[in-house]
Amino acid sequence: FLTDGAYESLDRSLRALALFEAAADRIGAAVAKSLVSRAHYYVNHDYEGMLRWSEEAVRDARTLGDDWVLRVNLGILAEGLRYGHRDPQRAEATYREALALSRAAGDSSESGRILTFYINGFAKERFDFAEALRCAQEGLALAQSLDDPVTEIQARCIVADNMRYLGDLSGAAVILEDCMDSVTDQMDLNTRVHPVIKLARVMHASGDYPRANALAMQALRLRRTQPMRSGDYAIFDVMAVIAAAQGDALRAARLRGMADNMLALNNHYRKANHVWEYAPFMDRARAALGDAAYEAALAEGRGLSVEQAVAYALGES
Repeated sequence: FLTDGAYESLDRSLRALALFEAAADRIGAAVAKSLVSRAHYYVNHDYEGMLRWSEEAVRDARTLGDDWVLRVNLGILAEGLRYGHRDPQRAEATYREALALSRAAGDSSESGRILTFYINGFAKERFDFAEALRCAQEGLALAQSLDDPVTEIQARCIVADNMRYLGDLSGAAVILEDCMDSVTDQMDLNTRVHPVIKLARVMHASGDYPRANALAMQALRLRRTQPMRSGDYAIFDVMAVIAAAQGDALRAARLRGMADNMLALNNHYRKANHVWEYAPFMDRARAALGDAAYEAALAEGRGLSVEQAVAYALGES
């Protein structure tokens, strides 16, 4: 039930909930409510529905006194608070509660995942890159202790990303090059894409724009082999700032519009650290085009379908 993709279907999750409730299985029902919430999140991008169900599931778990069910539901509640209510402070507090429960249960895998992928991200949004690096390094150590190569590669990528923010471009590049050498075709697509796009950002920061662009295109070619996801807006954003740095303001604005559209389609928002990081380059593109032409190019990018955007970004149309 928990591993067969039930959360990908709202109907299946609701039917599972009905069966648990009919059997008076309150713990099963609380877990099913989590999957109903996840379906609202992943399938419908309906954050109000997601929050409604996850808050109810958290209340049920607290009433039942079941810490495992509570941990399951706190994570999805935190994501709803982050993207639905745009409330990163409460979202981080919710994840920190889940982290404390995971540590108390001795669940190193879950603790590492929360530190690496969530607490790290909140620290970045506060521009506390040193704290973000500490969290990523702790998550990496936990992944290494569990002999989990996929999570280890993902954590190393995030360690390198924080090193880039802190100015250690050469150290970040070494880690990411090694991660690219370590991935296998059997690993999931995100694990294969992450080191490529993060190395593109390092190359951009280093001023090697041709290699940065080649890496960004490589990442996009990999991603297009499966349906694009919400986080893929970052690839278009990276390509936009590379174009701006190379003096192609029109392409930069169109690509930025494509990233905006990806965010809107998935009801996501551009993280504060990305806004801050990319603003000087997009300001340069706006200055080169003028406000009216820049806004028109943004609108062109926003008006493309995902398939059209990918084709444009790769120079296919």
